[in-house]
Amino acid sequence: MKLCWRTLAPTPQFDKVIGLVDSGCSADLRFGTLLGWFNRRGARQLVWFSSQNLAERRLAPQILHIGIEATNQAWMKALTSMQHLEELAISNARPSSLRAKVLRSLIAHPVHSSSTGTMSTSKTWDAPLCPSLQRFGLKYHRWLRPSEHFDLIPDFLSIISSRRRSNCPLHSFLVRIRSDSYGAFELIDGREGGIDKFNVSVLADRSRIEGEDLLRILHRAATSIPISSIVA
Repeated sequence: MKLCWRTLAPTPQFDKVIGLVDSGCSADLRFGTLLGWFNRRGARQLVWFSSQNLAERRLAPQILHIGIEATNQAWMKALTSMQHLEELAISNARPSSLRAKVLRSLIAHPVHSSSTGTMSTSKTWDAPLCPSLQRFGLKYHRWLRPSEHFDLIPDFLSIISSRRRSNCPLHSFLVRIRSDSYGAFELIDGREGGIDKFNVSVLADRSRIEGEDLLRILHRAATSIPISSIVA
């Protein structure tokens, strides 16, 4: 598949998505829009794309890069259609664009397994949404204003630590801050596959999280304490 720009509608902002031209080169798809849409319009576009293309298996991309403003409900519906994704990168207009509810849907959970169909003591971890995901990225086009706070780091770490116990752990969790010249934070240690505490600490500092709170977050993520306890 060869990537190209295709204009969906002749609007003043020239909203665009990346279309596909079948050239047999690869199976990668990058679908994106210009940032700045209202949630309602972006939600309609996101639900349409996922329901008409992903859910119906007209497209089954392994790579999806998307930048759109949408509601939590729209994102949840879209993620249920992304079962084959190996790489997902989401561009956000602001720190509050993507909410905790959406991120928590990517957390893996322990399930009991047994070949006889009965409950057993052995546990496996299952990620109900995007189970094949290996690389996850979030890009923020602007960062915190003086009156804002960023409280999603516990959710980031829960995604990493829980999926590490699944059959498909994450290999990369990259957070980019466009307005920060040093704003690229890989939160997964490439050597061990665990949490990169240094980059988490730097991102926490950018997020105005105090040292003691960061230590508590890291401890609870390492010991797999439920997310509800981390953010309490």
